[in-house]
Amino acid sequence: YTPPGYSSARKYPVLYLLHGASGDEKTWVQSVRADAILDNLYAEKKLVPMIVVMPSCLPADAREQAGDSREAKARAGRAFSEVLLRDLIPFVEAKYPALSGREHRALAGLSMGAGLAFSTGLTHPETFAWVGAFSGGSTRRLADRLRADFSSTDRQLRLLWLSVGDSDNLMLEGMMSADAFLTEKKITHTFRINDGGHEPEVWKNDLYHFAPLLFQGAR
Repeated sequence: YTPPGYSSARKYPVLYLLHGASGDEKTWVQSVRADAILDNLYAEKKLVPMIVVMPSCLPADAREQAGDSREAKARAGRAFSEVLLRDLIPFVEAKYPALSGREHRALAGLSMGAGLAFSTGLTHPETFAWVGAFSGGSTRRLADRLRADFSSTDRQLRLLWLSVGDSDNLMLEGMMSADAFLTEKKITHTFRINDGGHEPEVWKNDLYHFAPLLFQGAR
């Protein structure tokens, strides 16, 4: 997705949006309507112009082998973190007029993609300064992920966002635990509880409120 007035003559920050275990690279557009949400936010003059990349987090063969198993898909999806860092980001920054540097990269996802964004973002603050987890990510192995050094100003996250639906039977407890853990560790973050369950209506609301916070005051 490119913003209104997109031109190769200027450079843009990049938001990477990751899908869930039951989705693919089309989920953010077909189910969440991310393009329409962003279009409306631009019309309301609420967004910093940005490129949005919505990749597939699962290889075709892994998706086929996993079948209907969410757990198997989640396991296969964890390998995408390395692909994102090693292959996708360099590809995007070589092919598109994308700004490089952590201040100009954001990473967010829903469900399985949220857990992946949460884990990758927290362990690579040198790569991303803006991280969002929509209905995914918990205290499971969180202490290990927080071994990343946030002490220096050039590694502190500009935004760490967690959100979940108030009737999400899959992730509500885990997300509340993650919020409590981060609060205990005095790590600055935003935690939002939406009306709804583990569903696109919640993620639409998340994107609408999350995207305008990105890249504000980026150096």
